[in-house]
Amino acid sequence: MIWFATRLLLSLTVTMSVFATVGCSNNLTSPGDQASPQTGSEFTEEQVAASPVPAKAGSLGFISADSVRVRTSPDNGDNVAGRLFINDQVQVIDDTVIGKDGFIKIRIIQSNSTVDRTMDLYIAQRFVNATKLNVDAVATSGSLSSEAAPRVQGQRPIQTNRLFIVTNIATERLRIYQRCNPGEGCVNRMIMEAGVVNGESKDGTRTNVGFFNVSSWTKFYETTPYPGWYKPGYPDVPKPGNRTAWFNSEYMPNGKGDMRGAFGWYTAKVAPNADGQWTHGTAGWGADKTDFISFKDSFWGGLVGLFTSIRSHGCTRIDNESIAYIRQLIAVGTPLIKIYAQEVYRDESRAMYNKVPGRWEYILTTRGHQAVNNHQLADRQTVLAQGTPQSEWLDQGTYEVDQYPDAVSGDLYRVGNFQGQFIVDEGTLLNYRHPAGVGRGGFSDQVAPPYMYTTNPAVSAARSSRSYGRDQNSYDYGGGG
Repeated sequence: MIWFATRLLLSLTVTMSVFATVGCSNNLTSPGDQASPQTGSEFTEEQVAASPVPAKAGSLGFISADSVRVRTSPDNGDNVAGRLFINDQVQVIDDTVIGKDGFIKIRIIQSNSTVDRTMDLYIAQRFVNATKLNVDAVATSGSLSSEAAPRVQGQRPIQTNRLFIVTNIATERLRIYQRCNPGEGCVNRMIMEAGVVNGESKDGTRTNVGFFNVSSWTKFYETTPYPGWYKPGYPDVPKPGNRTAWFNSEYMPNGKGDMRGAFGWYTAKVAPNADGQWTHGTAGWGADKTDFISFKDSFWGGLVGLFTSIRSHGCTRIDNESIAYIRQLIAVGTPLIKIYAQEVYRDESRAMYNKVPGRWEYILTTRGHQAVNNHQLADRQTVLAQGTPQSEWLDQGTYEVDQYPDAVSGDLYRVGNFQGQFIVDEGTLLNYRHPAGVGRGGFSDQVAPPYMYTTNPAVSAARSSRSYGRDQNSYDYGGGG
């Protein structure tokens, strides 16, 4: 028996040690981590066109970025005339590339922009495509609307243009809130929460705090050595019930890779200054859908954690059903705030919330695999309305949305002295500062958006940790991992 337990522990240690190295290290960068003089905003520069073909002089072209600046001269000075948007139509007056940023001369033909259409303007060539892009209006960044939000039984209407995400690294909880505007007589309302895995080690792989924005979404994201969860020509993903198979060579393309599907169904990149620390899904599905999240809080996870890190290398990892639901709601540009705080209640009774989980029906499809922003979402009614044949379906089911806020105790980095509190039932911060010694990214001059601050000291501390029982398992998350 001792021999068996030792072998099992060794196997789990090796497996989870490999899993802990999945991507998300500080040497991963993206356009969102760099200056974006063309867009003026890091979270709008991602192109929808996978292989843009530049438009030639005298021809019509189409804008291939979500939002991009146009200028009155071919340089990055104080010369911004305004913005153009995806699939706006322009005419290329001169395709001669000017300067290191590759400016060309254009004139606006069709756009909802207020920019003067009689002016000769300049834009980086890479943002003008020869053909109009095939854009899914539901999925394209910036185009999500209340009508496109999941239809969840028992949940009040969601206004997607008001949403913001808060990840509390200390307790490894991700929550989405709908903000309340001044003068409306309400408070921010939590619409979902879920357990996550963050980076813990002091070797440069801890998850950083900061105020970010979602800069892009990718379906079945992959990077060497982590093949995508799905891609044509790849072996089928492991069946549920075989958790260690995700590390086996038989499930890798050409037998090469460290872990299959490490970034799960959807990946949200964030900016600015993110150090490659994304929010994404993970391996597993079906009966194993939460195992790669809950393992850290299990008995075996505790044992393995004595020998190796079983958390991420900085990314925020979440189960695939949760990330599919989040993708359905969250457009590019949505604020994402990472904090390290003690959790408390404003109203411990949480009278404004429903204890009954919401229900969201989904169908995961292959459509838009590896595409940035422009890919099919997983809302069942949307998939059916778009006529996607069952031959393109990968999985379907019902996600139970935890819409009842629970304050949880936790101190993942064991800093010991919290600077302020996070009020979970209204999504606000009271006297909060980022703790000393915790890495920081995001906007350098802001900790959080204004609607997250409160000066009302009337709060109640959490009485106990909660159990995570969404799929009829019971994983005690006390202590925050």
